[in-house]
Amino acid sequence: MAASVPEHSVDEHSVDEARLLARLAELYETSTREWTPLARYEIPHALPVMPPGHPLRSPVRLGGSRYVCGDHRDTSSIQGALVSGRRAATAVLQDLA
Repeated sequence: MAASVPEHSVDEHSVDEARLLARLAELYETSTREWTPLARYEIPHALPVMPPGHPLRSPVRLGGSRYVCGDHRDTSSIQGALVSGRRAATAVLQDLA
């Protein structure tokens, strides 16, 4: 399991591990009591920040035969970029049919 935490850390203990595991348990609807973090990597600017209220999905059709995709159209992640690309390709194929 991997998790991205969009918090700037001052030191290796600044992200509360217990709070993180509790949130992952909630998100994945499973117990994280047996989970042990294996590694931690600080990657500044790895992902765009999704502040509260950030839309989880934006249209890929811009009109006039224009389409757009990228992590800014879905969740701010590599997975979001891939999903957005699939959505854009599907929209193009539907419009050409």
